[in-house]
Amino acid sequence: MEAEISRFKKKLQEGLERTRALETWVHNISHSLAWRALERFDDLGRRLIAPPGTRQGLFYNLVTRKVEADADVSRVRRSSKLPNFLKSYDKLTKRLLQTHTREHAMSLAVGGGDFEAIGLLEYHLLTQNGLKKKDIVIDVGCGSGRLAFQLSRHNFEGDYIGVDIVPDLFEYAMNLCKRPDWKFYEAPGLIIPEPDESADFICFFSVFTHLLHEETFLYLKDTKRVLKPNGKIIFSFLEFSIPSHWWIFETSLADRSPDKVLNQFVSRDAIQAWASHLELRILEINDGDKPHINLPQPVRFDDGREMVEKGNLGQSVCVLTKVYDNERPGR
Repeated sequence: MEAEISRFKKKLQEGLERTRALETWVHNISHSLAWRALERFDDLGRRLIAPPGTRQGLFYNLVTRKVEADADVSRVRRSSKLPNFLKSYDKLTKRLLQTHTREHAMSLAVGGGDFEAIGLLEYHLLTQNGLKKKDIVIDVGCGSGRLAFQLSRHNFEGDYIGVDIVPDLFEYAMNLCKRPDWKFYEAPGLIIPEPDESADFICFFSVFTHLLHEETFLYLKDTKRVLKPNGKIIFSFLEFSIPSHWWIFETSLADRSPDKVLNQFVSRDAIQAWASHLELRILEINDGDKPHINLPQPVRFDDGREMVEKGNLGQSVCVLTKVYDNERPGR
């Protein structure tokens, strides 16, 4: 009995803390220009902040997810001694901007260069997986716009949403693409603040390589919510079983700086476990060192190397989709 009372008190305290966090966040945004503009439309405002469970509760639900995501990131990071990836990437980007031209810095900040070549490989990977002209693409970790630039260059007519933790990067991408109908914004945590079942493709190129496993799982959990039926999640990752990835691990060992960028390796059994628990299905996993992306024309890298007919990103690639009711065990 005492144990049950203790658990109840703990849950009650957690609920009170979450409520206070929500009230604080709502209070802060209530003073923003965006909120004041929304208040001018009283009826719309009342419907947007309706309680969850009602048809009009979109804004309320997004606010709740934001508070929960911030708490998740903070809790996971507090339990580790790893550098904060937000500060790490922001410092890296600002340091590059001080020593290089803006264009070169924006290329180096994401993957160390080869802006056009990697963007082309990402674009052809999406088309190989069925990208259509008017699909909706969410690019988490969009960086300086490698994929976005190639989509705009190839006259992609669908909606594109670019999300990143460094404003300098996604603002550069936004100006580069010149697509006022596309959205770019700062990542609010381990969530994607878009409607349920709204995206055909959700990409994470060189994102899970810099997150803890717990953070990756939380991100995938919300990604499933946003993904359309038959939509696809595509992410790249590092693994110890690929010899060409080892140098990245050695570089991390040698780097003693307190604000270094985390390089995280992921095993395939971890991916299997995440997919199983989230009811996602693995469509394919491709080795990072083996060509698997069909190329209609050669892709040239900054050092003069070329990939012809087939290419690869260097990182391994996994493609996921939702599990349907008739695919669940016992159905």
